[in-house]
Amino acid sequence: MIGFNKNTLTLLAAVAGAALLSSCTIKEDRTECPSYLTLYYDNVIHMHDFSKALVTVFASEVAVQENVDIIPLEGIGNEYAVPRRENIAMCAVGHENLWWKHDSLTVPTGLDWGRVFLDSQFVDCSGDLAHASFDVHKEYCQVNFILVGLNDTSTYPFDIRVRANCNGIRMRDRRPLHGAFTTYAQPENTAELFRVRVPRQEANEMTMDLLHKRPDHDYKEDDLLMTIDLGRALSIVGYNWGKEDLDDLYVTVDFVLGTYSVRIVPWSEDDITVRY
Repeated sequence: MIGFNKNTLTLLAAVAGAALLSSCTIKEDRTECPSYLTLYYDNVIHMHDFSKALVTVFASEVAVQENVDIIPLEGIGNEYAVPRRENIAMCAVGHENLWWKHDSLTVPTGLDWGRVFLDSQFVDCSGDLAHASFDVHKEYCQVNFILVGLNDTSTYPFDIRVRANCNGIRMRDRRPLHGAFTTYAQPENTAELFRVRVPRQEANEMTMDLLHKRPDHDYKEDDLLMTIDLGRALSIVGYNWGKEDLDDLYVTVDFVLGTYSVRIVPWSEDDITVRY
């Protein structure tokens, strides 16, 4: 038989009272109670070859932020307790090599921007239950460099450096973040084709530098061989950084003629892997 003394009963009563005060019942004022927000990822799962997503819920501060394995959530979503107010729900994929803090994604200097797709939407969470379904959009421009007229592409002697003025994005409104962006083009299937991925920019301010190849990109003053004002060329061809899904670019550099050309390649969802 278990006995209770007066002090024990007093403690139990206090704990029970605290539990009642902290609970949310139908009869109480529920303004301090959380809203339960269910997020759905089916459009992301079906249309894009991604299995992980960075999920953020933000109002005046971050209420939720975590990496989520979205594949098992198809058709059911997942639920979060969030402040009972209007919140911003955000979903980013292709972010694995980037830095994230609060509602910002940025890339370290020297690294390529990711294959980032993003959705951000206001959700009314003033009631007990709320839900949102994500439909992400393309937040990178892939710049493909075609090099014409090199004698020996198998021992390619150059580095291609791309510089721009925005190195990230504010997820809540998909606005570019000011910061020095520097990356180096990587070879694709052939020795003549190189590519970089650039985050959304505020303006057509981008340069391509051709440099003597150096280990760890430790360049000397006389290593700069040529600079191309890509921003000027983008303005001439009418590249639009404000599009919901950013287009890609082909830049052809002809070393024989000493010319370069820029071509916009409209992006469509047919360009990505479809998951059945």
